[in-house]
Amino acid sequence: MSVLANARISGSEAGLADSSRSLIRWLSCNNPFYAISALLVCLGLWVSFGGQAQAAQTWALMAGMTGYTLLLAVTACLLVRFLGVWDDVRTVMLLTVLMFRPHR
Repeated sequence: MSVLANARISGSEAGLADSSRSLIRWLSCNNPFYAISALLVCLGLWVSFGGQAQAAQTWALMAGMTGYTLLLAVTACLLVRFLGVWDDVRTVMLLTVLMFRPHR
């Protein structure tokens, strides 16, 4: 191969590396998986319990929401304590606060 062909290949590899780095940087700063996880947990609880006709079902739903909220708070504490990932912690704490919002 010529020197020009080698330069083109290395340039395209550098572009691919830069785009993968930017994707990884975006995922680490704007991690959508916490929000997707919270949405799926709430959807799963809603599908599991549906309309609460009995008080026992209401308490089970509240216990599930409380357990998930505590899990989010513990996850936020561990992310700060051991990894120092403040961008993820902001997302997790926002989700934790939104769990306390009254639902209608």
